Amino acid sequence: MYLKVVRLQLDSGRVFFSSNATSKPTSSIVLEGGSCSRGEERNSLVVEGRHGSTSTRIIFPTTAVLEGWETALTLHQSGVIRQINRAEDVWRIADKLGEGAFSSVYRATAQEGEKVVALKILPKRLLPSSSDRLRVFREIETLQFFGGDGVISFEGCAESNDSFFIASELCEGGTALDVAQASEREGPLPEQKISECIRSVLLCLQRVHLRGYIHRDIKAENIAFKVKGSLRDTRLLDLGLSLHTDIQAATLETVGTDGYAAPEVVAGKPYALNADVFSVGALTLLLCWCALRGCWDFPMY
Repeated sequence: MYLKVVRLQLDSGRVFFSSNATSKPTSSIVLEGGSCSRGEERNSLVVEGRHGSTSTRIIFPTTAVLEGWETALTLHQSGVIRQINRAEDVWRIADKLGEGAFSSVYRATAQEGEKVVALKILPKRLLPSSSDRLRVFREIETLQFFGGDGVISFEGCAESNDSFFIASELCEGGTALDVAQASEREGPLPEQKISECIRSVLLCLQRVHLRGYIHRDIKAENIAFKVKGSLRDTRLLDLGLSLHTDIQAATLETVGTDGYAAPEVVAGKPYALNADVFSVGALTLLLCWCALRGCWDFPMY
């Protein structure tokens, strides 16, 4: 069982730790030559040294990781994540809509209710680390929390032995990346269209920020349009990296996508909601490039 460590202090070879941020340390262990460092992927604090004649290595999960696993446990115990044998038990899968590094998205119809959804399938073999899987649970929790307010609507989820499945609102208009790439076939993007798109994205992002969340991965692939041919009715996708700003440790994580991430994020410095606004600026530059050149050769890609 993990000890939830909020306060960790290394002093004169003795490691003090406490699960209460305001109280004095409640436990300790003596280590000769003790040192404290970040663990793999910044998900833990590692304390190393010698305890008597024995080399000792203690790993303390960070608060954000512990909260992530608490979220996963809650989602399973409450029945939000259904345990199934295969996707076909719940959905009839049709054509593929898109593909990313960790998932594929398909048009699907629910066996119960016949509702057409976008079904994201995340094979567990592509999610080998605990942080990868925590991102899935975080996305499910956040989709539930927003309930479609500026982000894609949540339509259910499930888990099998080899995959996670997240069903969401189907957006027929594709993504901003699809629109940008289409400029090579259909000609330059009109300035009015770009203005409509960015305004809609900012309004969605404002709703997310007003509820205390940073998206942390705003990019063309994560902007969807509800209706084909219109860039006004926008939804934000992929909230797997989003976190509430109360989790202070999260504002030091280097996450996001190259070319869209703000300079302070890339540098590993503290950042806040304005990091998302920088990413919208990068998206604007991409769309303006397509408007001016009428072709798909943006350096970011």
